[in-house]
This record gives sequence, structure tokens and C-alpha cells, in this order.
Amino acid sequence: MNIRIATPSDASAITKIQIDNWKYAYKTIFPEEFLEDLNYKHKIIQNKLWLENLEDTTRVYSAENDSQVIIGFAVGGLERENTPEFSGELWGLYVSNNHQRRGIRTQLLGKIVQYLLDLNFSSMLVWILKGNPYRAFYEKFDGKIIAEKQKDFNGLKRPIFAYGWSDLQQLNNLISLQ
Repeated sequence: MNIRIATPSDASAITKIQIDNWKYAYKTIFPEEFLEDLNYKHKIIQNKLWLENLEDTTRVYSAENDSQVIIGFAVGGLERENTPEFSGELWGLYVSNNHQRRGIRTQLLGKIVQYLLDLNFSSMLVWILKGNPYRAFYEKFDGKIIAEKQKDFNGLKRPIFAYGWSDLQQLNNLISLQ
């Protein structure tokens, strides 16, 4: 496996992983019609433009298998909600459903954490849906729930909460032990 900085040409693969993950992981959180309406073509265009115009403090990493097929990605950068005690944020972390439980998620998290440390960020949070089936992943790395709120998803309000790490170096150490 290879992890590298994502490029705009990765937009299609990233979009497929993201939408497929939503359809699988959130089938008990959102109505079937909501998930079926997720539009690959529209999201590919959005993701390509986004990847072409990333902020200086944002990084996207793609994980590729030995055949150079993208099987996961992670996004991180500056914390976006103005939570004063947290400087960095893991914006998203997705691994293809048929590549789960192989350590890919941990390696991608490690890349984001190292990137944030390189930017001299000392802390990080991640917002996730309350019913996210991957919560245990963040708990395994001693993430603590630090906030909860409602978020609007195209007219559907759902509870989300943030896991936080006040010591990013300590999280980095935990990741390196895996």
C-alpha cells in the first residue's frame, strides 16, 4: 500500500469511496431515499474543484493498493468550528468497504496527525454522526467526546458530536504503537 497526497485526478475514486461509505455506514441514520439521492457525478465535479483549490492548511491523502487503485482517503487541516481549545481537525476519513480492518484507516489518520504536527498544531478534533458505526476507532485512540450539536443534512437534522485530542503528540504516539 502507498499513501500519497491526493490530486484532482483522484476526485472520482474519492467520491465513490465517500458515497459508498455513506450508503453503507449511515443506512440506519438516514432514510433510503436520502442515501439513494447522493449523486456521484455532481459530487465528482465538486470534489475535483475542491482538490484544485485547497487551502494551504488543508491536506488530502489517498491510500492506494499495489495496483495503484485508491482504497481510502483522509482530509485534515485547520479546525473549522472555532473551537478555541482545538487547532486542527480531521475533516474526513474513509476506507473502501472491502478494505476495512487492514490498518489503512490508522495509517491515514497517522498521516493527517503528522501533517497537523508539522503545522505546529497541538490538538485535533473530528465531528461524526452520533450513530456512526466507526466510533470505536476514535475511542481506541483515546478520543474524548468534547461537544455535541445538531447538523442539517439537506433538511434532515441529525446529532453529531466531536471527539477531541488535546495532545496531538500523544495521539501520534498511540498511532505509532499500532
